[in-house]
Amino acid sequence: MKNIKIHKQLHLKDFEKFDFVCLDMFGEYPLKRGNGHHTLQIEISHYRDRIIEFVEGENDKETIEKIVEEWAVPSYNNLDELGRGFAHYELWCDEEGFIDRIVLMPRVCPYILEWFFEDLGFNLPF
Repeated sequence: MKNIKIHKQLHLKDFEKFDFVCLDMFGEYPLKRGNGHHTLQIEISHYRDRIIEFVEGENDKETIEKIVEEWAVPSYNNLDELGRGFAHYELWCDEEGFIDRIVLMPRVCPYILEWFFEDLGFNLPF
């Protein structure tokens, strides 16, 4: 598990303009959250070409196999797996909806989150 401090520079409403992002969903199922806890769901397919280029672009077959075996880019492993079309991240917010921190669980792709935040115009403090 990895915690990323955001320091309340982003608001939950900042995500509303993206049709490939949902809050408090797991696939098609709504999640009950509360006390400033939310789940950010991002469709992996939105970044499909970027994921493939990132892994296969300049890597040989052995390196790609190692990336897959070690789950170094989890979204690559999940690209064509049924039921794994989303990446989920846990958000912790204040009572006004400003994000304080994001939690990445094991086997959740940090690259999807990084690219999404680039789309928002925000650089994650990795």
